[in-house]
Amino acid sequence: MQRRARRLGWFGRIRTQAQIALAVFLFVLVAQFAVLSYALQRDHALMQDIVEQNESSRRIIDTLSDDLAALSYRIIGVSGGIYAAQSIAFELPDYGERIIEGWNKVQSRLSDFTDEETKHRAADAVAGLPAFLKRAEKLFAEIGPVPNPEELVLLERNHDEWLDYRTALTIFTDTVRQRVAEHSAANFAELNAIQSKLSAWSAAAFASGLIALAVTWYILVFLIGRPVTGLVVSMRRIATGDTTTNVPHVDRANEVGDMARAVQVFKEKSLENQRLQREEARRSTELAYARDEAQAANRAKSEFLANMSHELRTPLNAIIGFSEIMVRELHGRLGNDRYGDYARDIHQSGRHLLEIINDILDIAKVEAGKLELRHLPIQVEELFTSCIRLMEERAASAGVELVVEPPEEVPVLLADDTRLRQILLNLLSNAIKFTPSGGRVILRAGLADDGASELYVIDNGIGMTEQEISLAMQPFSQIDNSLSRRFEGTGLGLPLTKALVELHSGELRLSSERGVGTTATIYLPLSVGDCGESGEPPALPPEKKLAQASR
Repeated sequence: MQRRARRLGWFGRIRTQAQIALAVFLFVLVAQFAVLSYALQRDHALMQDIVEQNESSRRIIDTLSDDLAALSYRIIGVSGGIYAAQSIAFELPDYGERIIEGWNKVQSRLSDFTDEETKHRAADAVAGLPAFLKRAEKLFAEIGPVPNPEELVLLERNHDEWLDYRTALTIFTDTVRQRVAEHSAANFAELNAIQSKLSAWSAAAFASGLIALAVTWYILVFLIGRPVTGLVVSMRRIATGDTTTNVPHVDRANEVGDMARAVQVFKEKSLENQRLQREEARRSTELAYARDEAQAANRAKSEFLANMSHELRTPLNAIIGFSEIMVRELHGRLGNDRYGDYARDIHQSGRHLLEIINDILDIAKVEAGKLELRHLPIQVEELFTSCIRLMEERAASAGVELVVEPPEEVPVLLADDTRLRQILLNLLSNAIKFTPSGGRVILRAGLADDGASELYVIDNGIGMTEQEISLAMQPFSQIDNSLSRRFEGTGLGLPLTKALVELHSGELRLSSERGVGTTATIYLPLSVGDCGESGEPPALPPEKKLAQASR
């Protein structure tokens, strides 16, 4: 956020934003004025178009009227003896075509400017005009320079017929001319009214815009910009650690006052944070010292356990070896049978003590991060077979049946063979130990929902509660005293098993119910299919301490 604020620079200031807002507002006003000017210019152009259309209409009507007048002058001139009939005869077709052409122009452009009756009478006259002009042309061509009485009668009749045609067309042109003039006058009046309104509205909008501009400038700059700038300065000083600065405008009863009071709260929180930071720094120092002391003590403990385990194994191996010789009576009979019992007790206790020492040594290696795993492909069926073979005698002695369910769709595991076998043997040993005679222990393999491999050790023994499971996962812990007396053990088996599983990036899950039995699930995410082209397994997470795993 700070980088963004620095990147905005001057643009991010309220004063600048206010100026930009005002500039935009002024631009809108100018644009509005420009639009109004354009509208006025457009109205002016429309007025010019109306004038031009009116002039064009007038020219069309005048042309038709002039052609009618010229033709009428010639026909009446022949009848009055002004013109020789034969000299006018050849002009009649030309005037007829011009009149028909003028009529068509008026009809196509100005037919709406007359009534239907006048238009029909004119149309009938135009329709009969060609035939009339042919008769007149023939008549004029046959009359000599001085018409006889009979020809004068024919000319009079021709003149009367022409008056009918001229009257109909003259009424039509006069009507169209008058109504075009009236329409043009109405358009001019309407445009003038619109222009007056636009001019008045433009002046009012510009004036109101200037007033709004001044008011906006005052509000943004004087009522908001300056107070907010003062608050920003105060907040910046507080943020840099200057908690002695005063916060202005706290007493205002508006949004600026709300902002000022928020800054005041920020100041108070800053004072509290400074106090908490000092307290946290002191506490962190103490915790760091305590952590270093605990780590040093843990390292000393692990080194002590490892050294003591190594020191104890040498004489213990001797005890186990000599007691085994005595049990087998390799150098002759011991004599009294009680000595043989004593030798077997010594041999059994020695082996039990050696298992305890080995567990302690493994735990010490895990806690010290010195237990290294070698991941190799492992066939599940072969692993199960070897574990069952090793536990057959113990299961038979306890009267417990061992059952192996053939795995389905389980890939080849990628794990440390020795440690994975140790995991299964520990779980099988516990299952046999806490399963009464006649019970059953099942070895099973399967696939999890995410495709990982899962190994199961299932028994129908005495079972555990959730609290007992949590206690059993802690090193050197036993479920209760009665079980400690009935079943020998140190409380190291399950915690060590959990740590070994987690070193494989897996998870040990226990589900149990008192009087029903226990199911131990070994979740192993790695398989041969997880290896890359190089054949190397993916990187495992750092080794987890047993103490961490048991929390």
